[in-house]
Amino acid sequence: MATKGLTGLSLMVRYWGNENGNRTFDILVDNQIIATENVTGKWKVNKFVNLEYPIPSSILKDKSVITVTFRAKVDNVAGGVFYLRLLKPEIIQSSINLPIQNNKAFIFKRDGTIIIRTQDESSISAISFFTITGQLIQSGTKTGNEVTFGNGNLAKGVYLLQYRSNGKLMSQKILL
Repeated sequence: MATKGLTGLSLMVRYWGNENGNRTFDILVDNQIIATENVTGKWKVNKFVNLEYPIPSSILKDKSVITVTFRAKVDNVAGGVFYLRLLKPEIIQSSINLPIQNNKAFIFKRDGTIIIRTQDESSISAISFFTITGQLIQSGTKTGNEVTFGNGNLAKGVYLLQYRSNGKLMSQKILL
């Protein structure tokens, strides 16, 4: 799959939502496992379901093409996979129309959900999301280099985001 030299990509996989049998498998990008999935009875709906898997920047660095492999576990089958594509982040613009890239983190949205992803694999340890009037919408402690929050129903407007990474407290105004 062509990456066009980009990092911060995610792999979107479309599955059938009502699988049965033994369907546990690894998803690999360039022979490195990015996820292990079991789709047996996961959704129990008779429609297609899309899942998104972040691809670590270390796998994508300096590459224009990657190979995606679905490898079944012992006595299982992989899939079924009905569609596959790479997704790039939709970078949120600040009020002065510049991409937000503080402390080596990207802040972007996809389907109304806010995602913070550090590019250097450093962990995000805490997050708070506020309305412009200071009303707390969501907060909590997190682990990992990617945090997803919001339910897709965020109204357009100005929000304040505060998060801690590498011991630094970062604040950012976001315009949706």
